[in-house]
Amino acid sequence: MTSLKKFTLTSGLYLLLCLCFGIIVIFTNGLDGRVKKFNLKGFKTNKEYFNHLQDNYFLCENRKLNTNEGLYPQCFQSKRGSVKNIIFGDSHSNHLFIGLANHLHDKGVLSYYKNSIPDINNSDFFPMIEYLQKHKAKLRVFITFNFLLRKPSQINLSEGLTNLIRKIKSMKHEVVIIGGLPDFRIYTVDNCLKNLHALNLDNNCTLELSDFLDEYKPYSSSLGIIAKNENTAFVEIYEALCDKLTCRMIRDDKLLFRDDVHLNEIGSLEVSKIIMKKL
Repeated sequence: MTSLKKFTLTSGLYLLLCLCFGIIVIFTNGLDGRVKKFNLKGFKTNKEYFNHLQDNYFLCENRKLNTNEGLYPQCFQSKRGSVKNIIFGDSHSNHLFIGLANHLHDKGVLSYYKNSIPDINNSDFFPMIEYLQKHKAKLRVFITFNFLLRKPSQINLSEGLTNLIRKIKSMKHEVVIIGGLPDFRIYTVDNCLKNLHALNLDNNCTLELSDFLDEYKPYSSSLGIIAKNENTAFVEIYEALCDKLTCRMIRDDKLLFRDDVHLNEIGSLEVSKIIMKKL
């Protein structure tokens, strides 16, 4: 009887171990399949991102534009020679470069960024203003920056951007204001990827749309007024990342950010679709 009990207990433990091992194998395979479903190739560090730019695009030919901002070049162009599209501002203009370059590859795009707000009186952007002044052919000029990080006052935003737009339009160039994107600064990409492996996508990968709009709406309203008053296009782009309730770092099974505030190349392509659709 004792031997029978030992045999039964041993058999039961063996079956339980087999069952647990099977569950682990099935779960792991399923997890690997779920993770592989996401296009993690889109995830790049800043260093990898700028290496990608230098490997696939060209440093600006204009020497006054072609300097470094910190560790990285601040000016790229999608093809050699003349281009017909310019995007400038802070690093939020740079992270749209790949997408615009893809959609406007035949016409060419030049991207110039500084870590500050584009303003008629900001010396960081004097080289760009000089470049536009000397460029006689009509250009389409996109302007944007990280409104939520820079937090310009309403007066500075209105006066600085308005005067900048007037200056550029006086040169017979077209101006397009590009709106802001959600800032996931309280949710890092690393945390998002960790939760991806834990199949917990809604924690640290999302931001409530209402929270974003509460912070962004004052800037959006001012940009809309400036655009209307100056007869200038204004393109909102946040819906590329947001539905009616939520903004996401992952959309359609693709990671769209390389850090908490900057798009990777996949995100740039997705957001630029919205820009081209609205122009």
